[in-house]
Amino acid sequence: MSGTISLKEVLTEIELSVSKAGDEKPFDISFYKFSTSDKAENGKLVSYSKCVKAGLPPNIKDKQRKSIRLVSTGQRKNFNIFLIDSFNGKKVKW
Repeated sequence: MSGTISLKEVLTEIELSVSKAGDEKPFDISFYKFSTSDKAENGKLVSYSKCVKAGLPPNIKDKQRKSIRLVSTGQRKNFNIFLIDSFNGKKVKW
């Protein structure tokens, strides 16, 4: 892992990963899992490659949560922005 990136820059990059025209600019991300329903998974570091921004489900109104879509499978993942560990190979600082 080389260098660092600010959380603000990460959030900007996530937002820009899908243009209004539908063009995709995939990114790699690692974050720690947290779930109130599946406590066995809490604290596990997961990494995903080739992801783009996805819309959150309508029942999630929390501004600290983001959703990504894996380009290869179409699978969606939701996460808390403060649990991001790295983005495109750079350590995230806030």
